[in-house]
Amino acid sequence: MAFCPGCGAPVAGTGSVAQQGEGVYTPKSGFERLTKDPKAQEYWGRRLVAFLIDSAIVAVAVTVVAILAYLPSVMGSMLASPLLSFGLLGLGTFPLVAGLLMLLYFTVSDNIYGWTLGKRLMNLKVTTKDGHLPSLTQAFIRNVSKVYWLLLLLDVVVGLALEVDYKQKYSDKFAGTLVVFK
Repeated sequence: MAFCPGCGAPVAGTGSVAQQGEGVYTPKSGFERLTKDPKAQEYWGRRLVAFLIDSAIVAVAVTVVAILAYLPSVMGSMLASPLLSFGLLGLGTFPLVAGLLMLLYFTVSDNIYGWTLGKRLMNLKVTTKDGHLPSLTQAFIRNVSKVYWLLLLLDVVVGLALEVDYKQKYSDKFAGTLVVFK
């Protein structure tokens, strides 16, 4: 697809300017398209807001799990020795628990519904390339990078860097999935 160099709007390839290649911009990556195409900007804006909503939901779940899991040991250790109570909290496990809950939440939601609550609120849906709900394996593959924020960032960056199509993270290519407007 070609884009107008002035406004970034998609331009049909049937006119004389598009055929001659004068004044028509063809992006070479998803990043270039993201800087010029308002639809791509809206799309990733919606995905970002959906992800933030879903992250807040998982954060609440992680907090509840942490309180339930660590409250008895904190109370017991405070009674035995208040100085040792902070060392027994196991704070290093929070990122692991958060990552695993994130993976579970996104995988199960995408597989069963084709959306998470955040995606639903932003009118987005996960589908296979032929329009069906993703299988459990496909949902797992597309969401495995959400275990750790740096992996997710790399997943998005590599996906946008390698393809002009801006609707897929790198892991979506392996899973055969994409996120679309409902």
